[in-house]
Amino acid sequence: MSRALRLSVLSLTVAPMLGAQRPAAPTARACRVDTTAAWWQSQRAYSDDSKHDWTDDALRQRLLVAAGYDASTAFAAELGWRLANTQTESPVDSAVRAQLRAMAGKRQWPTRTLVGVGGVHAAWLIAQRDSTLADFAMHRMMEAGPGESSSAELAVLQDAQRLRAGRGQLFGTQFTRDANGALRVERLEDSTHVDMRRDGAWLPPLALSRCLAERTK
Repeated sequence: MSRALRLSVLSLTVAPMLGAQRPAAPTARACRVDTTAAWWQSQRAYSDDSKHDWTDDALRQRLLVAAGYDASTAFAAELGWRLANTQTESPVDSAVRAQLRAMAGKRQWPTRTLVGVGGVHAAWLIAQRDSTLADFAMHRMMEAGPGESSSAELAVLQDAQRLRAGRGQLFGTQFTRDANGALRVERLEDSTHVDMRRDGAWLPPLALSRCLAERTK
């Protein structure tokens, strides 16, 4: 057998073996948001503010202005990832912040019933600009019960606060970049059941969030 033929046969034999050892790269389909998925549908259903049935429109408007949030914008799903520690503390309207702290002190918080989904989202955005207020917000949102705040937004807030406290995150929403720029998930409390928790919080599977995060480079 000629040397060229031997090399050709060897390459046909080894190539499949090498390929089997390498994990397949995510396909375009695997890295696509499926709008029929339960997590996406849950977020979409929660975001419906069309009934305008909240009870405190004045507070809602103050929150929207303070957060710089336009509640008429189109629905955008929470995709379950962000870079940890990138939300820097920034000035918030002192009157709005004082009102939120006063509400939290009375075990209250802007809920869907009180200020609608837009107001809840605005309060969540504001809370993340103040680490003390963020802790209040996390506990009050947990106490408010299902439907009064977004499970996905609460999960993001919980992870951020747990990392600040030196604990592992529950949902894996907080990512960081290593020295080479590669994304990695910050420390998890229990990686085995992370997707089960994410499912309950209306978040996509961690692999999908990671894939979507990588595409934003």
